[in-house]
Amino acid sequence: MQISYAVSWQESDGQRHSGRLELGAEGLSLDGRNGEGSVTRLIRYGEIRAFRLARSTGDRLQGRPTLVLELGDGRRLKVASIAQPGIVAELADRLSSISKGRHGRELEAIVIPIREGKHAEAEALLEAGPPFDPAAFGLTSHDVYVTDREIIFVFEGSPDLFREHLAHDGAVFEAAEAWRPLIDGPIRLGLRAYAWPS
Repeated sequence: MQISYAVSWQESDGQRHSGRLELGAEGLSLDGRNGEGSVTRLIRYGEIRAFRLARSTGDRLQGRPTLVLELGDGRRLKVASIAQPGIVAELADRLSSISKGRHGRELEAIVIPIREGKHAEAEALLEAGPPFDPAAFGLTSHDVYVTDREIIFVFEGSPDLFREHLAHDGAVFEAAEAWRPLIDGPIRLGLRAYAWPS
């Protein structure tokens, strides 16, 4: 079930909009209007690098309680409630809860042995990138390492959300078929035994 709030928000370029904010499975969506027409925006949870309640008057949106979102590409988004000041604190609490679930540094690695002489074919498949949007799948990072005889996929983020999306995405199954002729033996799950910093 999506949770909806009546808000106004300001983009990094200073444009202001009023409408509705919803916390969904993939991210927070903003749907509203400004003087030039309707605006729809989806901010995936993986894009949010930090968030905080505005403390200074200059940081607040029209002097109201404001939540400041720092996005991964350096942009900043300010969100303020339209009618109820307590909504901003509630929104921060909900984002904090989601963030703990999604950014808890849960790491998994999948090791795929590949046939001798298939290294170049494996690299060619990897050049296209993943057959899914990592942020939409609940990941905060995704790396792939290649050796002469193995491909190691490393996933960081929310494993539960990742598995849920993985189980229902047809593009992933299609991509897996292309890997089948290259695989040489059972696929193994690598569990993190050590991390610095922890």
